[in-house]
Amino acid sequence: MSPAVDASDANTDDTHTYELVTGEGDTNNALFSIAVDQLMADASFDFESQDAYSVRIRSTDSGGLTVE
Repeated sequence: MSPAVDASDANTDDTHTYELVTGEGDTNNALFSIAVDQLMADASFDFESQDAYSVRIRSTDSGGLTVE
């Protein structure tokens, strides 16, 4: 199962979209994609050689407000 991507919003009925973006922390973005609200691995991982990965994700709410 892929991990879900989620954002907190004061407007509890708000909807969000998610995308991988460039910037600080995007080191491993190329190894992943986002399908609706699921972070998907686009590669096979060898956790013995690398046990942590860094991605930068932007969440945009229905009003156009963003957080990364």
